[in-house]
Amino acid sequence: MTHAGDDPVVTVAELEDLAARARALGEAIEAAGARLRAVHDSPGRAGWRLDEAAGATRGVIRELTAAAGDLAPEPGHSICPITWGVCPEHGKTLTGTAGRSWCRHPGCGRSWHYDRTSLACTEPVAFQIRTESGDGVLMCRGHAVSTLEQQADAVLTPVSADHADEP
Repeated sequence: MTHAGDDPVVTVAELEDLAARARALGEAIEAAGARLRAVHDSPGRAGWRLDEAAGATRGVIRELTAAAGDLAPEPGHSICPITWGVCPEHGKTLTGTAGRSWCRHPGCGRSWHYDRTSLACTEPVAFQIRTESGDGVLMCRGHAVSTLEQQADAVLTPVSADHADEP
């Protein structure tokens, strides 16, 4: 297997391999917790720490799987080209602190364990926006919502995922 120091290119296969290794580690941690509980009625801090470690591996697996998907989106699905993130439903309603982000829209409840506003959008293209000048841009639902709020003359046209790559 290629390691980060050997090759500067990160591949989907490498991320999938890391996720599989994290899965195996998580299973080993859960097995250790089960053995600890089989011996001790009250495993105390050690049991709690093992539960936390197993939970952390599930988070690692989720993030590695998402990163692999970011490198290779599903065929036929275009990704929004906008270079900043939004709430996928409510648009430019994000706020954050300490490297986390969340939507301020009442009742939304979406949150991210990273600064979503400073990263390029990874949502699928859903609309083409045209302005009075005739410029057209493909974008996701959240960015389309933001554009409509900022540009009264914008015209929104839905696009299907399999036609998002067409001009």
